[in-house]
This record gives sequence, structure tokens and C-alpha cells, in this order.
Amino acid sequence: MSLICPKCDLFSENEAVCDHCGALINRIRERERDLEQQEMDAEPEWVEAGGSESGGARLFSRLMVLLLIAFLGFVVYSKTTGFSPGMGHGQSGDHAGQMTSSEFKAQVVDGKQPTMICFFATWCGPCKQYAPEFAKAASGNKTPVVFASMDVDQATDIARKYEIQSIPTTIYFRDGEEYRRFRGGMTAKALLDVVAEK
Repeated sequence: MSLICPKCDLFSENEAVCDHCGALINRIRERERDLEQQEMDAEPEWVEAGGSESGGARLFSRLMVLLLIAFLGFVVYSKTTGFSPGMGHGQSGDHAGQMTSSEFKAQVVDGKQPTMICFFATWCGPCKQYAPEFAKAASGNKTPVVFASMDVDQATDIARKYEIQSIPTTIYFRDGEEYRRFRGGMTAKALLDVVAEK
């Protein structure tokens, strides 16, 4: 009977010693079986003898439960209050808030209302960092310029028309046309300086 040597992967007629490399086939096979058995018998590192979790694993489990509870609480809060992590949502007055495509057409294009629009996405980390500065500029604005935001995932037609390729992108519109464009975040002071220009 011939078998394959576990060391050289060649056929050997001898079951005890390989014809090609001289390896002790029986001993190699026994060692492989012993290692497999040891792996099966071994306890995972995070489980102590007796089957209970160690302190690190217990802490990890508790943290995961707390994170799940916090996430579920946020979901419930979002549904009951209408909160959205989008830019400007929930701002008072007409200076900040989310603008729809139809509002954009009516106010900015047709109405020629001077408007500073931040194009963002709810999943965008830099957009979330920029949101407080944009809201601060909107609340500190003393000019007739309206501050608004547009979610590129909801207003895809406008984002496509103005070729928004990176977010956040802020566009200042005058007389229904793009006047200035800024990629990335800006400080509230820089935004207010732009709208104060004549």
C-alpha cells in the first residue's frame, strides 16, 4: 500500500519510512494527531478554568450592551423628536435649515435671494464637524443672505447640476447664480466675511 509522505508530499511504498526523504511517516502522523487534539482541548484565552469569563471579556460584554442601549435610545429619541444629524436641522429662523430642490428653485434661482448653501451628507464625518460653524455663522448673520443646507443624497439633481464632487462644499449664490465656491469646512468668521463683501 502506498501513501503520501507528510513531509515531501511524494508517494511512498513504505508506511513507516518515506522512500524519498527518509521521514518517519508514522511519527509525523502521530504528532499531527496530537497537535489537533491539543487545539481542540485548549480553552480560549478569554475563558478561565471552570468556564467563566475573565474580567476583560466581562468588561467588553458590558460595554457592548451599554453601546447597544445608547444606540437604541438615540434611535427612539430621533423618531420621537424628528431629530436628524443633518446640517442646520432644527435651527430657528430663516437663516439655517435644510432646503429642498423645489425651495432652491423658488428662492435661489427664481427669487434670486442671496443664499449661502452648504452641501453635505448625513454620513459625512467632516460635514458633521463643519455643521456647528455653519450654524454659528447662520445665527450671527446680520445681512439679508439666507444660510441653508442641502443633503446631496436627497437633492441629487441640484448636486449634479452644480457638480458637487466633494463634501462639505459651500456655495454662495447671488442673483440666482453661483458667485463663490468653497470646498471643505470654514470658520463662522470666514463665512460671515464672505457674505459681508460687496
